[in-house]
Amino acid sequence: MFIDFLAFFMPRLYADADLTREPTFLEQEFYELLQPENNEQTLDKLAKVFLKSGEEKWVYVHIEFQTAAESHFARRMYNYYQVIRSKYGKDMTAIVIYTGKHRPRRYNCYQEEHYGTLISYRFNTYSVIQQDEAELLANPNPFAIVVLANYYVLKTKANDPERLSFKEQVFKLASERGYDYPKTNSLLLFIYELMKLSKPLSQDFYENI
Repeated sequence: MFIDFLAFFMPRLYADADLTREPTFLEQEFYELLQPENNEQTLDKLAKVFLKSGEEKWVYVHIEFQTAAESHFARRMYNYYQVIRSKYGKDMTAIVIYTGKHRPRRYNCYQEEHYGTLISYRFNTYSVIQQDEAELLANPNPFAIVVLANYYVLKTKANDPERLSFKEQVFKLASERGYDYPKTNSLLLFIYELMKLSKPLSQDFYENI
């Protein structure tokens, strides 16, 4: 669903992309390169997209969960850019998707200055908690449903009955949008796993659906 991803999160790149050519995913090949310092598993993606001009563009996608404790997040993003650019010589664009309620102070840029030498690196960002619920509900892109599910999780941290209602609503929305079977199935599995419920309410959800 990467083309849908581009259309939703990076519309300018989507407009320039050659949609007849499949994107190539590179994160497995460069897994060690993209690992953070603590070697914890990440959900980063690195993709190669071809433009209508024939040029190739690398897209680095980072999903950020624990922003409150990430004091050097912006520097880490800059380091990723540095390493990929210096080692592979490729033009790259990056986007960070914040899935929690908080984001770091320097959420979209990194800067350092040493005696008149200034480095400034800015990257694309998307914050789930700041989105408009009505706009997500009206957006036909499947990633609007992905974001909506995450949005409702954040809004119902201490309210399982309300989350049950939202989960049923989003499940119904994904089922009725008319996406092809693999896409619908992926969305339903994502919603089911992301929107966790207590055991009794999980049984209610199963019976209701």
